[in-house]
Amino acid sequence: MSLACTSLVAMVSQLQAAVVTSGLLVDLDAANFTPGSGWANAGSLGGSFAGLGTPTKATADGVSGVFFDGADGFVGPQAPGGITGNGTRTVETWVYQGNVNSEETLVAWGRRGGGDGTNNSFNWGTNGTFGAYGGWGGGPDMGYGAGQPAKGAWHHIVYTYDGANKSVYVDGNLANAEADASLNTHANHEILLGAQHAAASVPGAPNVDGANRLGGIIGRVRVHDGVLTAADVLNNFNEEKSVFQLPVLPKSPLAAAPVHRWSFNETSGTTFANTGTLGGGVAVLKGAGGALTGSGVDLPGGSSATQGYIDLPNGVASGKDAGAGYGSVSYEVWVTAQSNTTWGRVLDFGTNSAGEVSDAGGSFSGTQYILLSNNIANGGDMRMEMLGTAQNGTRDAAGATILGSQQHIVMTYDAGDGMWKWYRNGELMEGFAGAAPSALNDVNNWLGRSNWAGDANTDALYDEFRIYDYALSDAQVRQNLLDGPNQLTLVPEPTVGLLGLAAGFGLMVRRRR
Repeated sequence: MSLACTSLVAMVSQLQAAVVTSGLLVDLDAANFTPGSGWANAGSLGGSFAGLGTPTKATADGVSGVFFDGADGFVGPQAPGGITGNGTRTVETWVYQGNVNSEETLVAWGRRGGGDGTNNSFNWGTNGTFGAYGGWGGGPDMGYGAGQPAKGAWHHIVYTYDGANKSVYVDGNLANAEADASLNTHANHEILLGAQHAAASVPGAPNVDGANRLGGIIGRVRVHDGVLTAADVLNNFNEEKSVFQLPVLPKSPLAAAPVHRWSFNETSGTTFANTGTLGGGVAVLKGAGGALTGSGVDLPGGSSATQGYIDLPNGVASGKDAGAGYGSVSYEVWVTAQSNTTWGRVLDFGTNSAGEVSDAGGSFSGTQYILLSNNIANGGDMRMEMLGTAQNGTRDAAGATILGSQQHIVMTYDAGDGMWKWYRNGELMEGFAGAAPSALNDVNNWLGRSNWAGDANTDALYDEFRIYDYALSDAQVRQNLLDGPNQLTLVPEPTVGLLGLAAGFGLMVRRRR
């Protein structure tokens, strides 16, 4: 084969591998988004998507994207006539969710409230009726069926409508399809990311619905005024999967050891040594029924009036024990929930109406705290919440509590973006914008007990708890998950020989200058 012919074959091969588009209106790449500014649209509609709330960036499985915390979103240009009414359309997204609720919106236009078929909301939710698509009305709505995307991973999720049929694809495969010629999407409404238009919304003055918001990460969005075929969808998945679905998930050693660390390896007594770099106060087992296993503390659960919990020293959650408080922080725990306990706390750091409570018992209600709860209203969901500060937040994770198996849980606050996030078993679950840990008056720093006296204590086994004075990355979270309790993988310090070599090289450079 001649060189010219070889070059032609290579060029044709490259063209065949390119992403397929069909009237590309919206083209958004997370790499082009800077927090605090709009998200520029490279599609033919032009313009920029303006942020709702405080959208920022986050990393999941080593891939960076735009982070939606259940309140964030974006408002873009108005949807043109080609993708309203009964017009054809395709929506492509690369998206990650560690936790999936009933209806979480990816991309939407039209509006809620009817009539049937007038909304246009492409979703990733678990609801069997409208988890994939909300058109308003039982006929226009659609779930994923047997093709529900697995949480805790990046997926290429695509919706198409050809005027008579709607289809949804996951990672290049058809997940569900339905015949539907009834769509009549409201015209002229703005294209939204992470949210839907409320029934009262009008073109030019968006009224964004307060529910159905996305809690996850979006990497790319494309909206087409046309229909991608099944072969096109598969091609685009194959073209981009190497960017999002990494064959080996990254992990990373810790930049520094925890400032506080309780391993709970004692075999007798009620106090536990603090082996963090700051040392200092011991943790104390209080109340009745707690037992030492030699590698952890087994709490019995039950009434806050009498039953066991772990009391950490004042100020360690906020950082005020050693100064003005943390700018960034990470709380890390290995815990096994052993039974459903209504509002049973994994941790609860802060204060309540009684102030500092030094033992089991008492009557009080929470006034200021950061918490992670195992079972809200005994439903199995988990909640991260901050209350009583200048910037509060709350996010629930549907059906997240795991009974009888050890969970690795990390909560972080990063001063760089002002976001609280929590991870379970290496997966970024939820997050919200909240006050810094230094805002807490943390005189009741408890594992297994609530700052609300009416909440039962947690029935759980605690293996280790740590506090870091920085926000762990998702790669560091994954490293610690793999290591498990009782082990730290730290960035290695340079050896004496390497330090000497570096010093000698620096001296040589100075002499040359």
